[in-house]
Amino acid sequence: LNGPLFGFIIVVITYFLKDFSGHAGLLMTQIYYVNIIWTVVNLLPILPLDGGQLVRLGMEKVFHFKGLRYTLLTSAVLSLLFSLVLFITQNFLAGAVFFLFAFENFSNYRKSLSIGPSDQSDELKKNFLAAELMLRQGNKEEALKGFEAIRSRAKVGMIYNAATQYVAFFKYELGLVKEAYELLRSLKDNLDPDALALFHRIAFELGEFAQVMEIAGSVFQYVPKAEVALRSAYAAAHLKLVEACIGWLQTARQSGVENLKEIILENTFDLIREAPEFADFIKQL
Repeated sequence: LNGPLFGFIIVVITYFLKDFSGHAGLLMTQIYYVNIIWTVVNLLPILPLDGGQLVRLGMEKVFHFKGLRYTLLTSAVLSLLFSLVLFITQNFLAGAVFFLFAFENFSNYRKSLSIGPSDQSDELKKNFLAAELMLRQGNKEEALKGFEAIRSRAKVGMIYNAATQYVAFFKYELGLVKEAYELLRSLKDNLDPDALALFHRIAFELGEFAQVMEIAGSVFQYVPKAEVALRSAYAAAHLKLVEACIGWLQTARQSGVENLKEIILENTFDLIREAPEFADFIKQL
């Protein structure tokens, strides 16, 4: 309530001061009208405005952990409608602001879909922080036990997702590659960038080339490294995706790979070597 209350106070103060003569009165008049407009706008039921925060509190009171999800979706729809109206009336700057609100709220709504009842548990939150602390202290075995215990209790939700990704990293370090792959595959639409990059690497190591190609673009967006591009190129060659392979080889070269001529002599690329497009690519090199 602090935001709307502050705006109301400013409106009241400037209302009595706007009758001053000269420049002071003109300035107070402008501040008065600006604050009226901003106070009204700030009370719109759209996040991150104060009106949206009030709606969020009410929604969470009624719908608990789903309240934030409903608020974000409502905010996204209303922001988009306001944006369209403002663009139609040629208020382009304000329209752009509300369009950004719509984009941000919808993005956060998609993320909120992974929120579960367990995310409201203070005990699980404390256990998760304790497991992270053990990890930072180098006590990996106890940290692994902690994260696995959280997974067994949470079942779903953001805490479950985060704990699962930690466990997957541990499994990979221990050489349990297949187990790590299955853990990450179960969350492939909700992985953090580091976990997504690990999933890409593991999928390649296990010969899951279709999976490699499915997430290649997303991985490179978060981790734009030459090794990601090269893995994607190898996977494309295995699947005989000529254009995709060429594209990823070009990306690898742009990312700093200098020995591309030697790389394409490897046996993997024999699968597409006779393709006219690949032959042309080799000539260009």
